[in-house]
Amino acid sequence: MNSCEPVLERYAIYDSYACRKGKGTTKALERARAFSRKNGWYLKLDIRLYFDSIDQKILMHLLCNRFKDQQLLALLDKILASYLTSPGKGLPIGNLVSQHLANFYLGHLDHWIKEDLQVRYYLRYMDDFILFAHTRKELKMQLDSVCYFLDKQLKLQLKGNVQLNRCGYGIPFLGFRVYPHVIKLGAQSKKRFRETFQKYDRKYLAGK
Repeated sequence: MNSCEPVLERYAIYDSYACRKGKGTTKALERARAFSRKNGWYLKLDIRLYFDSIDQKILMHLLCNRFKDQQLLALLDKILASYLTSPGKGLPIGNLVSQHLANFYLGHLDHWIKEDLQVRYYLRYMDDFILFAHTRKELKMQLDSVCYFLDKQLKLQLKGNVQLNRCGYGIPFLGFRVYPHVIKLGAQSKKRFRETFQKYDRKYLAGK
């Protein structure tokens, strides 16, 4: 990855986050808030069983477009073949190579959304992505196009929790709720924090 990362980095769009220097959770949340101030509506999507659904043949084809060294490509092919969730599918979660390649795989979607769909306000954090627009109708049309592209080009499916709503109501993103002028902890994150804190409190009182 020390050799591959600069090449993958050059391919990534500006608003692709995760597994990139200076492009972590905080930056993604700040960018989502900035976009929500400029638009009235958002469309938030994420991929169903993303790592398990990545098509290794398509991924290798995309990698061949970026790298020409045959030894490197053979090594990447060998790494991919070492893990399968079903024939020709899957990347192991947690593997450093997998994180970079998973981010790269959806880079194909990023470029299509920015260059073909001409969506100005768009960002992605791994398999969570948000499109912004001034009207609900515009995003509804884009949703159909995104579903078609994912299915035909990357053999991926969206989760059923498609969220199309006004930015003013808050955007659930990365465990937070993003409003145009503030970012708050999400309900589930707040619940997990409370439960964990109470567990530590009980242990402390018990002398553990």
